[in-house]
Amino acid sequence: MQTSNLLMGAILAATDKNLIPPAKQVALPAGVPINDEFIYGEHIFVIEEGVVGTFVKSRKSGRVSEVGMIGIEGMFPLGSLLRLQLPTDYLVVPQLGILKAHLIERSLFLDWVGDSEQVRRLFDQYLYFQLIEKNSTIACMDQQGVEERISRVLLMCHDRTFGDILTITHEDVAQMISSYRPTVTNCVHNLEDQGAIKLSRGQIEILNRDLLKDICGHTYGYAERFYRDNIAPFGK
Repeated sequence: MQTSNLLMGAILAATDKNLIPPAKQVALPAGVPINDEFIYGEHIFVIEEGVVGTFVKSRKSGRVSEVGMIGIEGMFPLGSLLRLQLPTDYLVVPQLGILKAHLIERSLFLDWVGDSEQVRRLFDQYLYFQLIEKNSTIACMDQQGVEERISRVLLMCHDRTFGDILTITHEDVAQMISSYRPTVTNCVHNLEDQGAIKLSRGQIEILNRDLLKDICGHTYGYAERFYRDNIAPFGK
């Protein structure tokens, strides 16, 4: 079975393997949280198309905040790759349209990987990539305004999609950056006026990545460069 997943492709290139292990192909709709039996069970998702967001929900207010994004550059749950038990109380939600993935039994995947030092190093590099990205998210949320945060999340979504059109609503963006839809609507219209994006119903087309990078500044780019330099070609 072939794959378009960048991390899996790097694993194949680093070993003498030609095909990924037997897997079930799944297609999950956007906006519906993935069942806990998959997230905390015995499977690994190898993403072939689409994006998942990982959210933490406040038990007091009910608000949710996105704390991670994974697309074709990665796999989840990360704890399974590291042979660790995952913490609970996370929501993992497909975004940007239907999520397409290979669902592989964890034990089968880990047996397939074996004790390869090259694969272990790839996992370490992928973990460090995620750490850099989460640190950038913290800095962005703490130091930057809504327009900067929107620009960063649009770039991250664009990196993980095929083409320039993102299937995403203003409400989705608001949830991703922990803001409010009316505020996001005002900001995306401002970005459209600047020529960075084009808006249509349920979609955002990326027109000018360089402008979005200028707007969000230092909180985007380092993690993506690290991935390109150490794992595989990534981003646009």
